[in-house]
Amino acid sequence: EEFTRSLHYFDSILSKSAPVPPVKLNNNMKSTKLKIQELSQPIHQENSAGSCSLRSLLKLRSHIYLEKSRVYLATGDNKSYVQSLGAGLSIYCSPYIIQECERYLHESPDEDDTSRGVEKLLN
Repeated sequence: EEFTRSLHYFDSILSKSAPVPPVKLNNNMKSTKLKIQELSQPIHQENSAGSCSLRSLLKLRSHIYLEKSRVYLATGDNKSYVQSLGAGLSIYCSPYIIQECERYLHESPDEDDTSRGVEKLLN
């Protein structure tokens, strides 16, 4: 019950947080990467009391996925644990997520699917 509620709140936060701006497509329909300068530009939203940089939003969303992964691990849902860590890393390469991966590998006694999944994230 408590874990389900936590996951619900994390999902709610992720869905209500400022969306990442759409990625522009070039003529070959391949996405282009955001420029570093764009990450420091403020994003203004309607009905927002302030503004923040895209980098800050990406860090926040990445950290939410980290917290979500910890809930999945506590519930024994190892597949979702690895997927949440991967989602967080794909948004922003947070040292906290890397530390979580390293901690899991250090504490995990077995070479199981979860360990292999976490190792893939680090490579």
